Amino acid sequence: MKKSLRKQCEEIYEAKGVSAVFDLVNNLSKEKLAELKVVYENCTGCESESPAQNSCCLVCGQATTKISGIKKVSHNMSIMSIPENALLHGVVTLMKGHEAFKDATDINERIYQGDIFEELGGLLAEIKLKNPESKLLPSQKVFDQLDELAVLVDTDYLMITQS
Repeated sequence: MKKSLRKQCEEIYEAKGVSAVFDLVNNLSKEKLAELKVVYENCTGCESESPAQNSCCLVCGQATTKISGIKKVSHNMSIMSIPENALLHGVVTLMKGHEAFKDATDINERIYQGDIFEELGGLLAEIKLKNPESKLLPSQKVFDQLDELAVLVDTDYLMITQS
């Protein structure tokens, strides 16, 4: 009598471990996997996506769940808030169009990448280097404020508020 795949995997797991079960399943042809109805699903016992048959993990034997493609990932992010009236008009003008996110509410707060001032300062320095006499360059005060803010802002994001 031929052993079931589940029984074969159980014996391989006990004799050679987890990777040997994965090797066995991964070496099956697509046709054989389809015939045996083997798919990869989430297994809480293995804490991974594991080969499963009829919603049963072929590695540890526990129940599995279908893989949704959606995974919860958490990241800690930092944000600094600066009121718009603390910035020179020239700096505010340069920032327009560089938002990472736009506020669609009446509050009209704008969120930028944390390195926005460094990025703008670099772009202006490049322009100044190529064309030092350009009338389109902002005042030295704007350059100075961009430099100060580039050092000050050490967060992932920057929110510009209305007051």
